Amino acid sequence: KIEGEIAGKEAPELKTNSKGLVYYRFSIQWNGTIGVWQKKFFLNVSLYGELAERFNRSSEWRKGRRVIVEGNLALDSYKDASGNWKNFTSVACNKLSFKGEPSTVPSKPKAPAAPPIKKEDADYFPQ
Repeated sequence: KIEGEIAGKEAPELKTNSKGLVYYRFSIQWNGTIGVWQKKFFLNVSLYGELAERFNRSSEWRKGRRVIVEGNLALDSYKDASGNWKNFTSVACNKLSFKGEPSTVPSKPKAPAAPPIKKEDADYFPQ
């Protein structure tokens, strides 16, 4: 379980992988301590399937919005433009909760594809 703030310049897009599974990726930022040093950490978060679709429709998405992410660490890879494989760590999220009041940090508006997620549905866990 990690609590942090949604990072990034604008709302990411819902995408579909080669196997037809929809996914949504974004980053969270949180402050942590290593020894005596305070650091900002960034972590990629991936949502899949219905959870991705529900989060994509949420009117609560804002840069700086506090969220609690639960899931498993995953090692992902991709091939860059030069043909080199790159690895990165992310959280394969299976539960996402919004925390506190929506942020006042402005974000790029998105046209919702369906009604927004209600607060009582924010802790949705796909089966």
